[in-house]
Amino acid sequence: MSAASRALLYASLLALGGCPPDEPARDGSLDAAPAEAGAPDASRDDAAVSDAGLDAAPEDAGLDARSDDAPAFPDACPPLTSLCDGVCVDLEADPDHCGRCDHPCEALAGSIPFCSSSRCVNAVCRPGFGNCDGDRGNGCEEDTDRSLLHCGRCDHPCEGAPNANPTCTLGTCGLVCDPGFVDCDTTLPGCECSG
Repeated sequence: MSAASRALLYASLLALGGCPPDEPARDGSLDAAPAEAGAPDASRDDAAVSDAGLDAAPEDAGLDARSDDAPAFPDACPPLTSLCDGVCVDLEADPDHCGRCDHPCEALAGSIPFCSSSRCVNAVCRPGFGNCDGDRGNGCEEDTDRSLLHCGRCDHPCEGAPNANPTCTLGTCGLVCDPGFVDCDTTLPGCECSG
């Protein structure tokens, strides 16, 4: 009879109130049975150990997450800069944070927003525009690519010619003949021949 069968027989006799087999039948195999029965307890201990390991994992993961996500010094910026919206900026020169955080310089007509000494200025014109009236408050109001009075630069007017009208194209002066006239002699200004 196998050890497992003897253990089952012993348990059945105890349940029925019978007597266990005589002493010679109680060899080491029956003593081994409780050890085998204790194996699940050992597995429960292993499970507890593995559970403890699982419980420790989130703490470790949390430490790793904190070290990855949070900077060591979240408010530290290089000298002469300030932290605005999570970015270190120069409040004396940044057109989006001029003088203080979230204080953008307004882009006026034809001008580039510009911050100098923590103040917004409109002295910088976009290409093709000019501040021809000298007033920074209205930006760069003249389109020097097309203006007949400020063609290519401020105070550079385009002049007409006989039977022709002046034009300004991409900052360069030119002439266009009046209806019914053509430019027969390119050495002379204007449109001297009638069509």
